[in-house]
Amino acid sequence: MTFCTDDQDLISATNAWDKMTDYAGRSGLNAEAFKACMAGPEAGAAVDASIANAKLMDVTSTPTLFVNGRRIVGADPHQLEQLLQYEIQQTNGKKN
Repeated sequence: MTFCTDDQDLISATNAWDKMTDYAGRSGLNAEAFKACMAGPEAGAAVDASIANAKLMDVTSTPTLFVNGRRIVGADPHQLEQLLQYEIQQTNGKKN
């Protein structure tokens, strides 16, 4: 089962919980266990830690990727491919 980003406009603040549990169930997860996990304090703590980490790294938008410390902001697959190819060449050059 795949979930397309085109479905994102169907999710709102008022239905996010229901959509999330629906997607979990449709993906084969135990919906009740998923709800319990998401409602537990660990989930909130993980989100808070992720937000704090993003602030430390000055991440203000998604997607933001880091490749060997280099920041890529946005979803430009060409830019990402170029950076990955560069890093591969650098790694291979150090091995030789």
